[in-house]
Amino acid sequence: MGIISRILRICRADAHGLLDRIEDKGRLLRQYLREMEISLDQKAQQLRKLEKRRDQLSKVILHREKRIGQLKKDLHLAIKKDRDDIARVLIRKRLCSETDTHDLKEQLADMDRKKSALSQTLTEQRIRYASVKAKTDTDVRSEADDLFQRTITKIDSLAGANMPGKEEIELELLRTKEKLFAGDTP
Repeated sequence: MGIISRILRICRADAHGLLDRIEDKGRLLRQYLREMEISLDQKAQQLRKLEKRRDQLSKVILHREKRIGQLKKDLHLAIKKDRDDIARVLIRKRLCSETDTHDLKEQLADMDRKKSALSQTLTEQRIRYASVKAKTDTDVRSEADDLFQRTITKIDSLAGANMPGKEEIELELLRTKEKLFAGDTP
């Protein structure tokens, strides 16, 4: 019986060693996934900040366009009233406001491009993250299942190797009968 227990102990040690290797790989994969999650969260936060700045810029542009519209009305009034001095000041203000608004619109278009690129990157990385996570879960589960199956097979084969054959059982039966008939107790 000492041999069987030692063989089983070796099988358990092998199983534990393989589990340790799987756990290490699993730990590394989980750490990689955590880092991916952090990166995704950071990009999502960048996207939210960009959207907030874009909304603020849109409001500034809208306010400036209203101001330009009011300057145009005032300019028409100054021209109608033959107030060229006021009209010149209003033209200067309108031209400056239009230039500034044009620059702000270019910034808004640039923000839209950045937002679109960041949004696309974030979507692609989320898909990649989901794929890696699913593959990791499958791989770790598959390795654990394979390890379990190999361990069971090894234990079964070791147990089967130590099982007595038919002849050995018959021989032991004959010995036991002989002892009984001889008056010995088994």
